Amino acid sequence: MKNLDLSLLQRLKIGWATGGISLDHPAHRRTFLYYAKRRNIHFEVTNDVGKSYDIVYVSQGADITQWARYNRGKIIYEFSDAYFAESEQTTFKVIFRGLAKFVTRKHRHLKLSYRQALEDMLRRADAVLCGTAEQGTLIKQFCNNVHYIFAFQDDDLKAIKESYSASMPFNLVWEGLPSLDGFVTINPVLAELKQRHDFALHLVTDIKRGRYLNDYLPAHTKDKIEKMFPFKDVYLYEWNNHMFSRIVSQCDLGIIPIPMDKPFWVGKPANKLLLFWRMGVPTLTSATPAYKKIMDECGLDMACNSLEEWAYKLEKYLVDENARRDAGTRAKAFVEAEYGEEKLLALWDKAFISVL
Repeated sequence: MKNLDLSLLQRLKIGWATGGISLDHPAHRRTFLYYAKRRNIHFEVTNDVGKSYDIVYVSQGADITQWARYNRGKIIYEFSDAYFAESEQTTFKVIFRGLAKFVTRKHRHLKLSYRQALEDMLRRADAVLCGTAEQGTLIKQFCNNVHYIFAFQDDDLKAIKESYSASMPFNLVWEGLPSLDGFVTINPVLAELKQRHDFALHLVTDIKRGRYLNDYLPAHTKDKIEKMFPFKDVYLYEWNNHMFSRIVSQCDLGIIPIPMDKPFWVGKPANKLLLFWRMGVPTLTSATPAYKKIMDECGLDMACNSLEEWAYKLEKYLVDENARRDAGTRAKAFVEAEYGEEKLLALWDKAFISVL
């Protein structure tokens, strides 16, 4: 970024519509908050559409029914999740999401069609940030100024994998939201593998989370685990950025199973895989477009298209220390070269400069 452009950006009046989510939440710490700190950009958290700003950064969880009407400054909209892909389904959650957000006051204005609310927001935005080319193609129907942005993850790295030798039990590790949907698909593979190999599964996630809109009717992850897994040796850890990387880096192999029949999950970007790679952890994933693309760029064949591939590759990396070392070290070198901090900062710079 040119010094002149950076100086201008630092002088602007910038608002941040966070949706009321804590600034310490990973969704904020790894995106605009990190960028603002690194570029010394001053901002104020806002929910006031009557106030003038040079730029408002509207996070995914903000009230888009408000900000779609904003006419006092430029808007950069963070559209990180694949809600468009999900909107084609006719599930209870999809049909009533718009109404639920209005009833719970997450949205000030009633939009029964959540997809329509998203389209209105995209049309209003002066720039949109997203994580995949597939999502960008859909967004460009409504806003031509689309930027592909990846999360900053260095603040969550307190430990890096140092050894690829494995003792028994072999340690698999997963991290994410506590829906655990991806395990429904691969549990038969894990159960069959358990008959031949001694392994433990470590889950790093929220201990408790709301069933609806993440806040309502809380469900305990421990109860879900007890019902879901057809084998023992499953361990639950509450996610926090002080212990997360220490737990993951001590495990032998990361796994990221995705429910391939759910477009919302299939359309997610590759941030989770990149996070594991930054720790040097070899990782198997489902073959979503984002994961397959990154795997191909790195030259690794660790994306699974079928249960048969999951079975074969789990067995391979469970018994082969050299394969784990090669995958882990290659992945770490790749992500540092191609998705390092300076390259990510440059992508964010370009997005902000585009609306000036």
